[in-house]
Amino acid sequence: MYVPEPLTTLIDAAREAGVTFVYAVSPGLDITYSSAKDVTCLKHKLEQVASFGCEAFAILFDDIDVELCDADKSLYQSFASAQACYYCTCTLDSQI
Repeated sequence: MYVPEPLTTLIDAAREAGVTFVYAVSPGLDITYSSAKDVTCLKHKLEQVASFGCEAFAILFDDIDVELCDADKSLYQSFASAQACYYCTCTLDSQI
C-alpha cells in the first residue's frame, strides 16, 4: 500500500503547524459500490493512513460516472444511496 515516511512526515508537519491534515481519496472511475473487494481495499487504505496518525478523511465521488453498473442497479435506488452505503460500509466498524 503506502510507504509510511512521506505521509507521516506530512501529518506530523501539519500537526506541528496547527493544521489538520486531511487524507482524500477517490474510489475510482470503475467502482462497484456493492463489491466487497472495493470496500475492503478502501478500508485498508484508510486504516493504514490512520495508523500513520491521520485523523481526518475525505472520500470524493465528484469525478465518478453517475450511471450505476448493472450489479448496483438492482441493489440501490439511486446514485446517492449507493454512495452513502459505500461510505458507511467503509467507515463503520473501522479503525478510522
